[in-house]
Amino acid sequence: MKQTEREHESVEKIVKQAGAAGPDKGKEGGAKPQSWRQYIEETEAAEKRAEQEAARARAARTRRKKHGAAALQEKAKGALNSAKEALDGAKDALDGAKAALSAKRTKEEATQVKAAERVKEEPAKEKAAEQTKTEPVKEKAA
Repeated sequence: MKQTEREHESVEKIVKQAGAAGPDKGKEGGAKPQSWRQYIEETEAAEKRAEQEAARARAARTRRKKHGAAALQEKAKGALNSAKEALDGAKDALDGAKAALSAKRTKEEATQVKAAERVKEEPAKEKAAEQTKTEPVKEKAA
């Protein structure tokens, strides 16, 4: 087992040495580029990576602002306020409905009272009408 670990370590060393001698020589160990063209390309690539990292950082800040605890708390407050307003509106509507129902009941009760009075008055009116009908007959007979 120890022998295979040593072989593996030696293979890694050989690969690193081969990579240092290969085309990526300028990237390892902070070595200088071989030409101005390569220097410019590496500089532009580094600038591009820096711009991408800055964009990622801005996006992360924006995400934290939009989805952070403070933002969620503000959304919850807004939802709570709108729910309170809706509840107040429902209470007002309920009060209006109660008032309308109360007015309707009062009107029905008044109608019932009037009907009861008419029922009480009708026999008296009928008697009076009968008397008036019979009185002219009596006068004519007299």
